Amino acid sequence: MTQDIIQTRTAKQTGTEIRVLRPHDADGAWTTECLTHQTQAAHATRREAVAQAANPGAWCDGCQRVAAARGNHIQPVHTLTGHVAEPSGGPLAVYANNQRNAGKTAIASRIELYLRYLDDSGGAWLQPDLDGWRDQLVEEDKAAATIKAYLSTVRSAYERIMALPAGRDALLQTIPRYRPDGTRRAEADILALFNEHIARLRGAIDPMNTRVDVTVVQDHADAEHIRLTPDEAQALVIAPDPAALRGQRDMALLALMLATGVREGEVVNVIVDDLRQQFGGQIALRVRRGKGAKRRLIPYGDMAWCLDLVDRWLAAAGITEGAVFRGVTAADTVLPGPMSVRTVERIIASYPVRVAGEVRAVRPHDLRRSYARMQFDAGIDLMALQQNLGHVNIRTTQLYIGDLDAARRRSRGTFRVELA
Repeated sequence: MTQDIIQTRTAKQTGTEIRVLRPHDADGAWTTECLTHQTQAAHATRREAVAQAANPGAWCDGCQRVAAARGNHIQPVHTLTGHVAEPSGGPLAVYANNQRNAGKTAIASRIELYLRYLDDSGGAWLQPDLDGWRDQLVEEDKAAATIKAYLSTVRSAYERIMALPAGRDALLQTIPRYRPDGTRRAEADILALFNEHIARLRGAIDPMNTRVDVTVVQDHADAEHIRLTPDEAQALVIAPDPAALRGQRDMALLALMLATGVREGEVVNVIVDDLRQQFGGQIALRVRRGKGAKRRLIPYGDMAWCLDLVDRWLAAAGITEGAVFRGVTAADTVLPGPMSVRTVERIIASYPVRVAGEVRAVRPHDLRRSYARMQFDAGIDLMALQQNLGHVNIRTTQLYIGDLDAARRRSRGTFRVELA
């Protein structure tokens, strides 16, 4: 299976190279590969694969034997950047943990959200990508003030790391002590590289390089946001192959998201016990941890048919407990643990649907908007819809429903002038 190389790490003492590979297939396992000893290991998530590549004790037996024979400790470094490898969060993760321990959960949550974005996009804390994160927050319909606050928190964290001695020491440790030819760099060269890296970091987090411009928009063109009609939603759900294991999973995933309006970050955390909860005598889906760490229940109502598709997937996959939606390999092996948000995005995008005569690829938030609009058109109370979606502000719910269509807003005749 063809795979993308997202990272290559090496140990200068042994010359061993470990690659982290991602398959093109949305369900394929992440892989770590030792090029020296021709060994591979499969992992359910990118985080696990990168962690193995970064952990000297987790490399293959051949690498460990070579290191032990030489009496060396393997210190992995990026072969492409020359930086010493470390956990993807680095000092940012430590800073977030310290903030959480100090009771500053809002600051910690924002930094952790940024680190998850970096993890999902294959980035690293040493190369800030506030532009990309801003764009993702915009796509998630975050308010401009919220986006500015999130970006400001991450900038402040970077500034704090660069100001504190412990943070500067951590940054200094990322500078390679040896040149590619194996000769050791002079301390003056190391200091120069360190100062250059600090300057690059400051440039990357400069607010002028990550602007958030606000434009008040009253009306949106139909093409800006996809809101499926009931017929289009039905066509999307039946698009996967029902005879294939992945197809059964994808049908269940699409049906549950369209029937309940849950976020992609919520659906990956759904476990079997969440599927059938009782709420006021109604069967409901439990969202154990939604946005803002809120728990809520969403009654299925007339959309409870989606559970038939979910049950079919669970039976075929042999899942009786734990995560409902999991990865499936090309050999129909169900991977342990939940899928990542990125996998959900790729799965949904792989089933384009015809919308208003044009074939379009949809995103998870399009399904959420579709749920809001279809339920609103079907007569559900706006306040009930707000609670089902987990919105704090009812204005957000109105934005999900979208502008009232032209037929509802067309001007009524009040007078008329005709020329002879």
